Amino acid sequence: LIQYRGRGLPISEEVVKAAAENTELSGSMILEFLFKCKGDSLVSEEVVKAAARNPANGVKFMGILFKRRWEDLPVTEEVIKAAAGNETCGTEILSVLFRHRRGSLPISKNVVITAAKNTESFVRCLLRHRGKRLPVSEEAVKTAAANTKAGDAIIDCFLELFEKNLPVSEGAVRAAAANTMLGDVIIESLFRHRGKMLPVSD
Repeated sequence: LIQYRGRGLPISEEVVKAAAENTELSGSMILEFLFKCKGDSLVSEEVVKAAARNPANGVKFMGILFKRRWEDLPVTEEVIKAAAGNETCGTEILSVLFRHRRGSLPISKNVVITAAKNTESFVRCLLRHRGKRLPVSEEAVKTAAANTKAGDAIIDCFLELFEKNLPVSEGAVRAAAANTMLGDVIIESLFRHRGKMLPVSD
């Protein structure tokens, strides 16, 4: 196809998105070829989201996309949420995004909530770049408390930085109590920082 059709191939945004979802080693070669044939005009938010979700090639694909569209690559809240949901290489993708966009990344409450479902490393990356400006809501704390894989570590990250200012609701305590894997550790951490101020109803 490459040899015989070249620039005559019917390449659409959906084709580029499919390439960005490719988890095989050949994925980067395919993506580069599509750009060679069609330029970078088909790099949309959906394409960037697909790259951010890619568990195998996400970091490499994001590098390719920034090389092509460094100044106006559409890095939106949805793109960062896609990276936040990538448990394999989401932290590395987030580091790439911060390296290129720094303070202009749209880190919202919804991004933090999605990150609270992920790994400690992703949350630490957010905290390292945003510190106390990171919008950690009651819902984010509740989501972290329910996280059966890394909830204890994420809650500790939040507590280390925000201490008594962390918005811990009764819903978060209930979520921790229902956490079958890490609930006891999370409740102990919350109680250690809040003591009798921990919101627990009768």
